[in-house]
Amino acid sequence: MLHKVKRNVAAMSTHTIENAEVQDYRQRLDGAAKALKAGLEETAATERNWTSLVGSNFVNFADRFATSYPDPDHMRVVAKETATTSLALLKTFNGRVESTTSQHKQLEALVRAYLAEIDGVEKDIKTTLQASKVELDMYAKKLETLQAKTGSGRDEAKIGRNLEKFEAARAAYDGAVEAVTARQKGIWEKRRVAFTALFCSFFAAQASAMSACMTTLSGTFAFVDDNQDALSRLDEEMASWAAVEPVAGAAGGVKAIQALPPPPPAEVGESVTPPAPSSPAAAAEVPTATAEVPTATAEASAATAEASATVASSAPAAA
Repeated sequence: MLHKVKRNVAAMSTHTIENAEVQDYRQRLDGAAKALKAGLEETAATERNWTSLVGSNFVNFADRFATSYPDPDHMRVVAKETATTSLALLKTFNGRVESTTSQHKQLEALVRAYLAEIDGVEKDIKTTLQASKVELDMYAKKLETLQAKTGSGRDEAKIGRNLEKFEAARAAYDGAVEAVTARQKGIWEKRRVAFTALFCSFFAAQASAMSACMTTLSGTFAFVDDNQDALSRLDEEMASWAAVEPVAGAAGGVKAIQALPPPPPAEVGESVTPPAPSSPAAAAEVPTATAEVPTATAEASAATAEASATVASSAPAAA
């Protein structure tokens, strides 16, 4: 009982564990624990972000779109269905926050188990190892006090008994140090597993979230796939076929822009009617289309007559 009281009193003073190996591993594991805990917090934050994204954006956008869309057609039906499925997706994400059966949660459990090991060895340092250090320091100080006495005040038998206790305390402390460093080393060697599990857990959570979106909103995404290509082609076609023609105003300026499709190509032999003139003055400048065009038959007859005349003039006179 008295020994326990003395040890408790001794524990009230500072007792530093001066083993370099213990302190080195302690710092390493502390840094690893801080990094892993920060990663777990970021993973949890992304879970909340997905829930917020679906609730604040998907549901609200689809609902407002369905309400404001002006036509009672298929587009409105799709928007309403998207609002409904987005609400179901929101409920899924709310459940994911508390779920422990998903793959990323199981990977996350490996990280938490590793952190528990770090906490466990740190607890041993603060309890078992620290207690053995207190015991060692107490006997070292007592032995130092006894050995400092001289003359009749020096008790060799008492010094001998305390020396034995000091040696036992030293052995206990050394054993505790050895046990702690062995645990620290073993935990440190598993760090790659813990960090890999954290990385995979984070991105497995994102993959699961995206998969839930693609599955639950499959109808919406199918509608988008069916329409976005057609809309893209429409944009390209508009850029290629839309001809812009300015229409002159009273003062000669541009009054309006008129988009016209290109005229169809004229077929061979088809008569082309010139455009109507825009003013009487312009009518005088437009040649009429009534000029006669010699036919192929007339041209052939004229050529035959000309050839006959040439032959007759060059023939010799009859005797």
